[in-house]
Amino acid sequence: MLYVALTRSVWHCSLGVAPLVRRRGDKKGDTDVHQSALGRLLQKGEPQDAAGLRTCIEALCDDDIAWQTAQTGDNQPWQVNDVSTAELNAKTLQRLPGDNWRVTSYSGLQQRGHGIAQDLMPRLDVDAAGVASVVEEPTLTPHQFRAVRHRDVLAQFV
Repeated sequence: MLYVALTRSVWHCSLGVAPLVRRRGDKKGDTDVHQSALGRLLQKGEPQDAAGLRTCIEALCDDDIAWQTAQTGDNQPWQVNDVSTAELNAKTLQRLPGDNWRVTSYSGLQQRGHGIAQDLMPRLDVDAAGVASVVEEPTLTPHQFRAVRHRDVLAQFV
């Protein structure tokens, strides 16, 4: 997701970085940021402390990349400035909702949807397009057999 965020953003991309440590109680010293994908880019895979991480980030700053330290909050809950609220009403549905949907997989879509594509194909190869009627023979298992009479077999050759 980091790659997508960094390479696909058009107008703006904000990225938060913190000097995190995996070990409990060990908040001083080298961070574990260098073990992440972003840390490998920023710190070139080298372990550094929080000041070293900040130095690496500041080295990347130019006209297009800016560094800003997060502001500390005042621990007050957010309040809406505008106390006057307008009465809101939902629109009334004027039609019956459609119920022709299903949950399926991509394979299911491919399997069920190929008939539509077949209808759009030019009718050049009747067998491949599925236009000709196919005579299906019953599938037999090893436990079934079809009794064949001798005269029926001979009738095929006459």
